[in-house]
Amino acid sequence: MIVIHQGYVENFSDKSVMSTDIEIDGQIKRVAVSVSREYGKFLSPERADYALLGMLRYALTGGHDIICESPVTEELLYNVRETFIPTFVYSDSRNFPAKIQATMAAPLEKISFSASSDGGGVGTGLSCGVDSFHSVLKHLDSGYPHQNLTHIAVFNIGSFNDCYGVENIPRVKQKVWERTEHVVSELNLPLLELDSNFQSVVPQNHYFSHTYMDAFAIYALQKLWRVYYYAGAYPFNRFSLDNNTQIPGAKFDLFLWNCFSTSRLRIIPEGCEYSRHEKIKFIADFPIVQKNLHVCTAKEFNCGVCPKCLRTLLAIDALNRLDDFREAFDIDAYIKNRVNAYLFLFQKYVLEKDIFFEESFKILYHRHKKFFDSIVVEKK
Repeated sequence: MIVIHQGYVENFSDKSVMSTDIEIDGQIKRVAVSVSREYGKFLSPERADYALLGMLRYALTGGHDIICESPVTEELLYNVRETFIPTFVYSDSRNFPAKIQATMAAPLEKISFSASSDGGGVGTGLSCGVDSFHSVLKHLDSGYPHQNLTHIAVFNIGSFNDCYGVENIPRVKQKVWERTEHVVSELNLPLLELDSNFQSVVPQNHYFSHTYMDAFAIYALQKLWRVYYYAGAYPFNRFSLDNNTQIPGAKFDLFLWNCFSTSRLRIIPEGCEYSRHEKIKFIADFPIVQKNLHVCTAKEFNCGVCPKCLRTLLAIDALNRLDDFREAFDIDAYIKNRVNAYLFLFQKYVLEKDIFFEESFKILYHRHKKFFDSIVVEKK
């Protein structure tokens, strides 16, 4: 059994902290969310929405029912109870049909963040990766005034622990923050940072749970957001709910964010209508991306040799844009080791059928057909 106790907010000189005790089989875990003091008024302890979404996958995969001491927004509770849980159980029998006990309540009112605001902000995250840059640059001046960004967010909710475990995590976090802060200053938008110990006190595999953690962070500040663009990774045509306990939430963004949205807070999976190659092609024209793109999950700079760095370099190579990205990558090192990069591409696409390499392979195969045709696959 999981019991989500009533949350509360404490204000300090420079920050505001929302704390929530979550009881798991009798053991109390204190989850904290911290934001700068100016954003403290947007924290939302009056509803259990944020903690419910954060614990949802944990409950389904761990066999727990959930009791919420504070109310849950009626529309969200309906979506989770009547659509999300039954669908997940039907699609993967390893899920537990968790029961949620909670009183229902009306949605929380939005709080104006400026004198000219219309009752709700429009936000997205920025890690300076491909997906997040696409989400930001598409919505600076989208042509739809009420859909344009008012804020950019950075959520520190577990990715640093899983992605940069071999590095000095505080140093990497600081470098990532400094890069994002620099980029956002050029874009002339306010930057919001949210920190939480959630993944430390309630450990979950970030690869599988990161979408739920983002939902937790978005709803922790639900008094601010009217629209939030979630930078998606997988295109919609690769949607799947089958075996959902064993795949990342990015595979079913279309379903998940529809269930986690309400008429007062729409969470939109952004960029999933495009392939990764198309997104890189779009952002490659922006100097701010050419200088600041950071895709590496091994180091605070682009190492150029990890799978994510190579995947991006191969796409840039396919676009004939390598020279444009010399400030973000060691392009000379890539060119020197290009043969190994192409062998890696062959492995990922031809042998492993990884969709993220499809367009790069097709373009580079056409360009270097003789080389790729010469690769011999050893039979096991």
